[in-house]
Amino acid sequence: MFMAGKRIEPLDEVIEQIVGSGLSEYEIADKVAASQASINRIRNRKQRPSDDLGQRLRQLRNARCNGEATA
Repeated sequence: MFMAGKRIEPLDEVIEQIVGSGLSEYEIADKVAASQASINRIRNRKQRPSDDLGQRLRQLRNARCNGEATA
């Protein structure tokens, strides 16, 4: 997806990056105030999250994968 000249990563890719950083779906869910089932459905492209949850997932990914303090 593109927005104003920038590619917005699909959230399934964001979750894969977070998992790749060492967190489980359960740990991701706990950190972003969601259920593990929701994280799994988003990861498998069976659910579209709210904009708020999407933002929390991207913030967590940035914290885990870009050296910022963890959420």
